[in-house]
Amino acid sequence: MYSEDFAEWLDNCLKKLPSKAVAINFNLYEGSDKTYDIQLIATDSFNEDDEDWACEEIFSTEENLFLIPITKDIENWEDGLLLISNIIKNYLNNGKHATMLKELEAIGLGFVDGDIELLYKK
Repeated sequence: MYSEDFAEWLDNCLKKLPSKAVAINFNLYEGSDKTYDIQLIATDSFNEDDEDWACEEIFSTEENLFLIPITKDIENWEDGLLLISNIIKNYLNNGKHATMLKELEAIGLGFVDGDIELLYKK
């Protein structure tokens, strides 16, 4: 449903990804306009045993966010997280830069005030 628009947004973001990036995380926020807001960050280190790895960002899309309207079927944050997880996994299987992303050590996803789910680990 949002996969094509997400792929276009991510393709543009990845053009600016620093070569020293070793992991990325998709930060999720509940937006003020009833949206799930997705921000991409990159780090130059990754430690699976320390979730703070995603706090050491060397790159961020900052205010360039991908927005998904919160509809009745994804009102619950767990359902929203699952939808977004599936969109990212679809990109990892079919996206223009999927091969490049899989060269990273890890790809995570999570609400900024919650746990990180690893969607991919090398």
